[in-house]
Amino acid sequence: MKTLIVYGSRCGYAAECAELIREHLGDDEFVIFTHIDCQDPPTVADYDRIIIGGSLRFGKIQRKVRRFMEEYRHLLLQREVGLYLCGLAEEEVQEKHFAKVFPRDLRKHAKAVCLPGGVAELDEVNPMLRRYLTAQFPSLDRRKPERLDVFVRSLQKSGRTAPVS
Repeated sequence: MKTLIVYGSRCGYAAECAELIREHLGDDEFVIFTHIDCQDPPTVADYDRIIIGGSLRFGKIQRKVRRFMEEYRHLLLQREVGLYLCGLAEEEVQEKHFAKVFPRDLRKHAKAVCLPGGVAELDEVNPMLRRYLTAQFPSLDRRKPERLDVFVRSLQKSGRTAPVS
């Protein structure tokens, strides 16, 4: 199954998650890895499975990720889809953001979803954001990579049907 991973990342954890997903899918999977902030994605129609991820910043996902979902929604709904969203907030807050960030039809269609936590690297953000983060969140390292294992297993268990074109 040809898999495309499309993600946006600010502090690097969404990119780290994409790499972990790629590794966990294993050698039997053909995975293309695209950082949407740096390049245009390959032709989406060429892939059977598309995994979309990003990170939250002030309750929003990266603009290019949002545009990717809007532009390719029709094709995404014809492919196997996995969604993940990184963030520092408490679980119930992240779930609300997830529902806001990913369109309803895409969430319902997704074979697997994941909230793998998040991390903020203070040396990579401006002083104002640094103050906000340290005041808002008791821990700036809330990574939960074990959730990615469950996410990948869910994708691997799902039906392997040919995509509808």
